[in-house]
Amino acid sequence: MEENQEKSNDFTYYYGSINVLLVYFHKAFAKYENAGIHALGSFLVRINFSWIGVFMDCLNECILNLIDAIKAHEDYIKYIRCKKELEKYPEIMLQINEFRLKNYQLQNSDEEKDFFVENDVLTDELEKMSKNPLVSDFLDGELSICKMVQRVNYEMANGIELDIMDFLGEITLV
Repeated sequence: MEENQEKSNDFTYYYGSINVLLVYFHKAFAKYENAGIHALGSFLVRINFSWIGVFMDCLNECILNLIDAIKAHEDYIKYIRCKKELEKYPEIMLQINEFRLKNYQLQNSDEEKDFFVENDVLTDELEKMSKNPLVSDFLDGELSICKMVQRVNYEMANGIELDIMDFLGEITLV
């Protein structure tokens, strides 16, 4: 314990870390699994439900830390800078938003369209708009942030063994 710190009865407080909480959960799960009992169900039945609140508070703190990490990333900072600059030009922002909407509709449409023709039209439109470096930087930044969020979702789903790939097939993140 640090000399100048007041003693805390909160076992999760370890210089601001949740490591102690995670070790506690891990030990609790191992104890029940060694006894041949399903860990999560048995653990939740035996704990005081206030622990669930503590766990959710820690999870929320981790989520906020992840958001802060994304916001501190150079691609996000560049994206926000471009977005603020583009807001000074509402006509350009309107064109970008129309393009984004068309792209979204093309990617998510159930209608029978010639995808390749529509995609070529959008590609030509993007090429014209991207001659403006601010538009190009904005769209590149947005794509980078979307890929980052996609990767976080992918890694979390795999990390908790959600088995989404069982019905989605392989997805390649670039």
